[in-house]
Amino acid sequence: NSLVLVMAESYEEVEDEIKKAGANDILPKPVFISTLKQTVDDMISRASSKEVKEEKNPLDGMKFLVAEDNDINADILTELMSMEGATVTRGCNGQEVVEMFKAAREGDYDMILMDIQMPVMNGYEAAAAIREIQTDWAQRIPIIAMTANAYADDVQQAFDAGMNAHVSKPIDIKVVEKTILEFKK
Repeated sequence: NSLVLVMAESYEEVEDEIKKAGANDILPKPVFISTLKQTVDDMISRASSKEVKEEKNPLDGMKFLVAEDNDINADILTELMSMEGATVTRGCNGQEVVEMFKAAREGDYDMILMDIQMPVMNGYEAAAAIREIQTDWAQRIPIIAMTANAYADDVQQAFDAGMNAHVSKPIDIKVVEKTILEFKK
């Protein structure tokens, strides 16, 4: 719902008033078809870029369960995720995250980000343990592996353990977002 206001005389002195009244653009007379077309195209592209901007925060409101034994990595990830509007609940090893997941109710978490190399229980074991839980949610929740090892066999091992995707460390929030969006549908 855009408005173009066409005026006959010079409009410079009343331009602010016209814009305040809700006009998106002002066309001076005489109106040439090329000018009209250009103005309409500009308005459409401005409107669509506004829509894109409003949709730019895909993680907003999402809740993540994160398995990460390294405090610094956990702090960085938590900070990056919260800047994107997401909340992070952290477990310090695989066993802790399995227990946290068992204690949670469906919907408490949208996704699990799983470090691989952790004490007590590694990420592969933790993912497999979650997948063994006999609930629909435990089978469905996306689990994303986070590891510095990005070799094909590490990725395959993550899939074999029941994980859905793999992101490399150090974590790039744009890559994480892109990966998460694949499962958010």
